[in-house]
Amino acid sequence: MNDGSLIDAILSGDESATSILMNRYKDFAFTLSLRILKNREDAEEVVHDSILKALRSLNRFNRNSSFKTWLFRIVHNTSISRLRKNKMNDTVVDSEMFFEKESFYVEEPISEYDIKTVLAKVLETLKAADRALIELFYFENLDLKEVSEVLSLSEANVKVKLFRIRKKLATEIVKSHAEIINQIT
Repeated sequence: MNDGSLIDAILSGDESATSILMNRYKDFAFTLSLRILKNREDAEEVVHDSILKALRSLNRFNRNSSFKTWLFRIVHNTSISRLRKNKMNDTVVDSEMFFEKESFYVEEPISEYDIKTVLAKVLETLKAADRALIELFYFENLDLKEVSEVLSLSEANVKVKLFRIRKKLATEIVKSHAEIINQIT
């Protein structure tokens, strides 16, 4: 069943359709929220709250965009609100909840070094909004229009931000590799 059929079924009172639709997107919603918040418990709460918001507002969903885009926008906005609330409460966001802290020291030749570790550490240096943009575009494969809808940005702004983020990532990866090479030699 496509999302539209499931939405129609939910609005008609079919509870099994609710499970199907939410199970379809809950894992990515959690990943998106976790990348923004860097805290597993907060991300779980945000996803739960976002799903409830979506279900309560489903009758107002105008279907101009996909349900997936609409839900991810709710998750994104709720995550950003939670992040702001946490900062206002002087809550320290634990960056080690998402990526385990590891040493960059490598005993094997650089060619066998796991680039995923470097990339994970570099992604961790990005602002929450930039991590969300990367997550949506590269990991969830949303197109520019969908990303712009989720993040409430123009497509041109998304392109500029992606360019700047890629440039920053490249610089940080080169810097990380230089540190590794210095440790090996």
